[in-house]
Amino acid sequence: MVIGDLLEVEGAETVARIERAGGHASFRRTDVTVPSDLDALVALAESTYGKLDVVVPNAGIAVAGDAEQEQDFVDRWTPQVPAGFLGTPWDVANVVVFLASDEARWVTGSVYPVDGGFAG
Repeated sequence: MVIGDLLEVEGAETVARIERAGGHASFRRTDVTVPSDLDALVALAESTYGKLDVVVPNAGIAVAGDAEQEQDFVDRWTPQVPAGFLGTPWDVANVVVFLASDEARWVTGSVYPVDGGFAG
C-alpha cells in the first residue's frame, strides 16, 4: 500500500500501523492538487510493488479542536446526514476492500458514493 498525504507525521503513523498489523506500506508527502505529486505517488507504487492495482482518491477533512468542539461538530452535522449518523474511516475502508477483492471481479466502471446518503 502506498499512502499519500500532506501530513507527514500522520502518514508515517499510518504506515507504522499497517506494518504492525503485518502489512507493507510506503509513504510519500503528496498534495493532491499538484499533478506532479500524484505522478510521483504512482511511480512510487510501481517501483515498490511492481504495479498499481487500486487507487483510492480520498481527500478528506478532519475536525480539529478540543472534545467540546468536536462534539459540537457531531451535534451540528449528524441531523443533516440522511443515514442519521456520521461515518467513520472504516465505512470507506470496507467498500475499498470489497472493490479490491476477487469478490468484485465483475464490477467495472461503477461509482460508489460512501456518504451516508447525500448523493442519493
